[in-house]
Formats: sequence, C-alpha cells, structure tokens
Amino acid sequence: MEQIFRDKRKSCRIVWVKGEVRESWIQSIQADVLDRLEVLLSAQRIHIFARINFSADATANGLFLRPTELLIVGNPKAGTPLIVANPSSAIDLPLKVLAWTSDGYGTQISYNDPTYLQRRHGLSPTLVANIAGLGGLIERAAAEDP
Repeated sequence: MEQIFRDKRKSCRIVWVKGEVRESWIQSIQADVLDRLEVLLSAQRIHIFARINFSADATANGLFLRPTELLIVGNPKAGTPLIVANPSSAIDLPLKVLAWTSDGYGTQISYNDPTYLQRRHGLSPTLVANIAGLGGLIERAAAEDP
C-alpha cells in the first residue's frame, strides 16, 4: 500500500511502499544531504561502514547514471540485539540509506521503515527502538540549509 504525505514547510514528499520510506527533497542536492547525514550519524556514534557512489562506478565503466549513492550505517550495540533475537534480521543490517537525484522530485532518499523490519523479522517494539532514530536524522540532514 502506498501512502503519500506532503509537508509544505520542508518542501518534502514522503511515500511508504512495502516497508520502504522514500522522501523527496526538492531543494536539496543528494551529495550534500549525505554529507550532512554522515556528520549527524557520527555525532550519534553511528558508524558509517561504507559510502558507495554508484554513479561514479557507472561513469568509470562508460555508463551514465544520475547521482546515486548508498550509505551503509549502524551501531553494533544497537543492531546486535536484533540479530540475537532473530538472526534473519542480519540480512537488513547494517541499515542502508539510498539517495539519488530524479527529474521532478529533486533528491530522493530511501530506507527501510523500522516497523516493516519489526514485522518482517518478528522483533519486539523495544528492540526496534534501537534503530528507529535513523528517519529523524535523515529528515534533519535533508532539511538543513546547505
């Protein structure tokens, strides 16, 4: 099921589709959002395991891809209890944040909704609270002035 919410104060469009949260930020530039997100994550002691620049990899191989990057982030103190409770949750951990530029919607940012991960892996709300703060950090990173 798809739900669409618009927030005119933030020039934001949020879509939930099959467990994915997708936010569109008209005025933000994808790389800037990820740079700001990295700063916010580090301040919260959330480790950045990798930043993959798909468009740079495409260019290096003679292909075109609009700016598209993936951050892989997490904190073992937060994620390990989820894996202990249900080892299948490791397929979704560490958490991932995908950002890309698209026509008409500016910067798109996607990540898995924690409640989806809760249902998918049968986790308790208490455990899912360990990873629930990512969405707020993404919103802050996207809403900040460059």
